[in-house]
Amino acid sequence: MGSTGELARFIRHEKRAVFDEWSIAVRMIPQARTLSGPALRDHVPDLLDRVSDLVERGDEQAHDDLEADADQHAFQRLEAGFDLRQVVTEYAYLRECILRRLDQLELGTTLVQLRVLNRCIDTAIAASVDNFVESRNRTLRTMDQIATAALESSSLNQFLERLLQVFKNTTPAVDEATILLRQDDCLWVRAAVGFGRSGLEPPM
Repeated sequence: MGSTGELARFIRHEKRAVFDEWSIAVRMIPQARTLSGPALRDHVPDLLDRVSDLVERGDEQAHDDLEADADQHAFQRLEAGFDLRQVVTEYAYLRECILRRLDQLELGTTLVQLRVLNRCIDTAIAASVDNFVESRNRTLRTMDQIATAALESSSLNQFLERLLQVFKNTTPAVDEATILLRQDDCLWVRAAVGFGRSGLEPPM
């Protein structure tokens, strides 16, 4: 196997075998044991396609699409309760599965091919690390803002309004939010951000 194009064709042709072997290995991670098939698969097949494209071009530079896939994968894993070490382990398994499959088929690889392949995997790992670090920092900032809101609020209503403002400011996908509290058989609006207050407030 003398060119990066041949390695790229190998990755495309053996993608299913690599993925199946990778799936078995990843199931050893405790958080992965209960994931459904689609949840386990996530962005990994797409990432393999990106890797084969980059290998074919001999491109050792970070690729936006590759980073985007890795970033989304890290986000999904974070939601599933994975820690950073476990996500990095997933990529280590992926690298091992590709290299093992190459060895099983007795297909040699050049230094250039291995360098591009390793750079792709390392780029995915770096994107995952960045995602986890940003998520952790965002969580710490949010907790600090919530603590500040609690200390600076003179009433429950003021605290709830500040709590919603923190939530809105730290969650880009949220444009508006409201808190309703139950009293007897009714729900009453106690705080809202991002829009005019609506509903009725319970008598104080």
